[in-house]
Amino acid sequence: MTYTKRISGKDDGQKDRAVLRITEGSGKGKSVEITFSLTIGSRPDSDLHLEDPTVSRKHAEISRTAEGFLLQDLGSTNGTFLNGVRVDRAYLRGGAVVTVGETSMVFSTGADDAMRGERVPSIFGQMVAVSEPMLKAFTLLEGLAASNITVLIEGETGTGKELAARAVHDRSPRAKRPFVIFDCSTVPGQLMESELFGHAKGAFTGASEARPGAVEEAEGGTLFLDEIGELPLDLQPKLLRLLDLKEFKRVGISNRKVADVRFVAATNVDLEDRVRRDLFRRDLYFRVSAAKVTLLPLREAQGHPGAGPALPRNLEPGSGQEPDT
Repeated sequence: MTYTKRISGKDDGQKDRAVLRITEGSGKGKSVEITFSLTIGSRPDSDLHLEDPTVSRKHAEISRTAEGFLLQDLGSTNGTFLNGVRVDRAYLRGGAVVTVGETSMVFSTGADDAMRGERVPSIFGQMVAVSEPMLKAFTLLEGLAASNITVLIEGETGTGKELAARAVHDRSPRAKRPFVIFDCSTVPGQLMESELFGHAKGAFTGASEARPGAVEEAEGGTLFLDEIGELPLDLQPKLLRLLDLKEFKRVGISNRKVADVRFVAATNVDLEDRVRRDLFRRDLYFRVSAAKVTLLPLREAQGHPGAGPALPRNLEPGSGQEPDT
């Protein structure tokens, strides 16, 4: 039997408070403060009541202990996930993503908020920012890096999506393995499947030898799917199978291969709008956006001192250069 020692009594200050913000699913945008404990479930009397049919009546609990804020599953049907990994109990840190059923939430502490209030610069890989939105994005990305969950990075051209993806890889357990970039917007449509999955010798005209694709090149590491919104509809079911089952086939070969790859995707278009217009599969969108992070457009920095977006560390404003995509 596991015993959890809760801290009770008067709140000791800002650092002892925490916030759970719903980012996807039931109640999206809602935030709740955790002072001592918080129950999560579909029961109306839960501290955080979620109208999500995939959430159990008593699903999970977060409690403040002597060691920090502890997340515990309460015997739920579908499980409780921390940064994409199913857990029974685990301590939380700022930027952690908690998922119950189809609802995802981001955990942050009062200490994180205090740091942001002082506008302390934050560095994430080759990016630096002092704005509150970007500090939140960096905190979330930092927490996601240690997991194997698929991450979708949204943002206009020039916001540093590739730099963010590379930093996620560099901070992950896969850091010593390949980081492979596959740009869906630059590969010709007729070659995209073979470039992504590889092909057998003679699979098509000009295929004089067998070649691995980006998936195999990224084995053991991270595959960055840049501008995923440009992926053709006929390839989307094959990518969905890869994400779900880690299986794929080279063009011209019937046998399936198994991939050990972590996926990070990026887009500069509104994927939800593409889903509504039947240009992007809904099931693929939900799979790709298991964790979603938005980077600020450059124009939002104008007129807001100290609220600039993330910039490469070696790029100074006014240099005449442009940051990576």
